[in-house]
Amino acid sequence: MNTQPASRLTLFLGLLLLLLPALSSAAPSASAEERPQVIVHQDVPAKDSALSFEDVRDIFLGKITRWSDGTAVVVGIINGDIHEAFCRAYLGMSAAEFDQHWSRKTGGDPKKGPRVMKSEQDMTVFIANIRGSIGYLSP
Repeated sequence: MNTQPASRLTLFLGLLLLLLPALSSAAPSASAEERPQVIVHQDVPAKDSALSFEDVRDIFLGKITRWSDGTAVVVGIINGDIHEAFCRAYLGMSAAEFDQHWSRKTGGDPKKGPRVMKSEQDMTVFIANIRGSIGYLSP
């Protein structure tokens, strides 16, 4: 499908609206307005889009590796302050602890861990183009 960037963004915003109710309750830290917002690829099954904080934590820590339809989960993170904010708000750890977790889990092979983006624009493109992907954007 050859979707224009503007309509991809519209799709993401629609998916984000699906996720907000589930992620806005029982937050471990930070108010809903302060937390990075989790987004998923448009083809992630609807029943998977109502993610709890536990689901988000388990996905980003590599405990959940497949969506309900069998599609592989592909985790994306953004280098910088937003990653620190995400780790604190959703995982209850620092970005350094997150990196250590994945280093242990993958034996230090960065190709086996989350895909690292340089910017929110890169994350938006990643989510648009990678089936099964999940990531986040600033609040």
